[in-house]
Amino acid sequence: MKRKNVITRASTIVPIIVILILLTMVVYVGFFRDSERTASVQTVPQTPAADEKPSGSYLSKYAGEYIIKFSGITIRNIAEVYILHENGNAKWMLFEDHGIGGVEKVSEKTGTWIAEKNKISINIRRNKEMIKDEFILKRGIFRAATTNRYLKPTK
Repeated sequence: MKRKNVITRASTIVPIIVILILLTMVVYVGFFRDSERTASVQTVPQTPAADEKPSGSYLSKYAGEYIIKFSGITIRNIAEVYILHENGNAKWMLFEDHGIGGVEKVSEKTGTWIAEKNKISINIRRNKEMIKDEFILKRGIFRAATTNRYLKPTK
């Protein structure tokens, strides 16, 4: 009788572990190439080359809420969000959609951000270390420098 329970538990735990490993690869490693752009991607207006502004005005220009998206793939049940405030404070949040059960905020971390003419740098404290994300403005979209992630404004 005990052996049957162990087999039943193992058969339900193994698929969950596999899904978590795959999701981690997609989210944090940037597994898929940046090869597909869709028409639904909202763009950030380009700053004219002659327009040189101090960093503070770029903070106000780029401040807002952004969903972190991945080029070429859609993840339906998990969303990462950045809230970038005009004062240089930043918040990162991870949400999970349970379907009928609703959306749950799984994690929330805070940090700071700075903005330049064509770049956003975000520093978020996760546990005891600082995680730095850099997004470069290319063709009206802030794209991560090292992965296939990009920022999509929520408004």
